[in-house]
Amino acid sequence: MVKTELRKIASKTLSATTPVLAALALAFALAFALTATGCRDGENGDENAGYAAAFTESRNDATQTGRASAGYGSLAEAPNWTMVPAVAGSAGSGVFGLTLNLTGQVWIYDHQWEPTHFTGTRSITSYPSGGSGGITGGRLNFSIGRPAARYLESITELAEELELEGWERVTATPAAARFVFLELETPNGWLERLHEDERETRNAWSMEEIYVLYIFVDRDVRLRSTGWSETDIWQGFTETETFEAFDITLREGWNALHLRSLETETDTTGSWTMSLSHSDSSNIRWMLYEW
Repeated sequence: MVKTELRKIASKTLSATTPVLAALALAFALAFALTATGCRDGENGDENAGYAAAFTESRNDATQTGRASAGYGSLAEAPNWTMVPAVAGSAGSGVFGLTLNLTGQVWIYDHQWEPTHFTGTRSITSYPSGGSGGITGGRLNFSIGRPAARYLESITELAEELELEGWERVTATPAAARFVFLELETPNGWLERLHEDERETRNAWSMEEIYVLYIFVDRDVRLRSTGWSETDIWQGFTETETFEAFDITLREGWNALHLRSLETETDTTGSWTMSLSHSDSSNIRWMLYEW
């Protein structure tokens, strides 16, 4: 399907970026898959112009629901959206304290883009620096403690980045908190924690991807965001895009954030859902990317 090829193209395009940026960008690159079907914005420029003129919306609060009707025969044909209120969360199991110990089997993609066990040995350098360990016989063993202050950035920058990626009303408190994401590099590539589950039948397709982002915070931090969901109906095809609300407490030290993308498609429906959570990562593979 189109989405499968776009995922592969995005992976190759992002091969020279850092692990954290690659994970974020690849997940959001999946948004192009639904637009590539021609259903979201019409099949040609004239239809796009008419669609844009007919579809107007405003987003004022976390509970408002809007619907545009101009240019449509009925409200059922018009795009609609719903703001999803945040749900309170907790620290969960993705908390590791001031020392982060990472272990596990490493995987690598073969020439057919299929994951297979990696059996080699690689040295590892980290950002922030200060960690120790590597890959031996295909197994990762790496440890890192408290990063030096020069690596830490304002937590407000994380909130701003999440808003740029699609979430709304992201807050990070206290504002004085500082953070850094962990990046692991090999001499010719990098490591990231990734889960992929692609399924296809005659009439349906789905792709779930989960990226694990290891983040250090210098004090307890609360991350919150207003979620939203938008449904468009165009020529009999119903498409829904959702950014789920989150309310996450990061504890001082190292934590694991899960960035999840779930995309589905049938002959008449399509959906793309993004979520951010604070979770354990024990069942997610370590993937090695090299050039």
